[in-house]
Order: sequence, then C-alpha cells, then structure tokens
Amino acid sequence: MNLLQYLLPDSDVLRIDEYELDQETKHLTLHVSSSQTAVQCPVCGCSTYRIHSHYERTLADLPYVDCRLTLLVQVSNSSAL
Repeated sequence: MNLLQYLLPDSDVLRIDEYELDQETKHLTLHVSSSQTAVQCPVCGCSTYRIHSHYERTLADLPYVDCRLTLLVQVSNSSAL
C-alpha cells in the first residue's frame, strides 16, 4: 500500500489518484477521488449507483512539520431514479 494512503481517513472510501511534492517549497498536493460504488440519496435515503456530475474541491491545511498540504478532492454528485 502506498504510504501516502495513510494520510486519508478511510482507504475504502477515498483513493489517491496522484500526488505532487515540491521539495523546494515543501508543499504536498494530493489528488483524491471517491472509490465508493454506491451512496445514499440525501433526500430519500435510497441507494444510488448513478453519477450525474463531478466537481473538484480544494482543501488546504496549515503547515505540519514544515510541509504544507493541499487536497484536491474529486467529488461526484449522484441521484436516485
């Protein structure tokens, strides 16, 4: 298993697609996406497998041990039919 995967809360839910480490500026950027195949509709609670759109969220954290971390999270919108 990739050592960087331990930075994520649950490897069954999120996966690291790629990463960039700028050693000069000590900045780590992780490109993360969901690995879930089904989610619950927030309105009716039914399970859905249909993804109708994607968008990216950027999360930045304070430096930790002289290294800045940015998470680029690919989020999927699902809908039940």
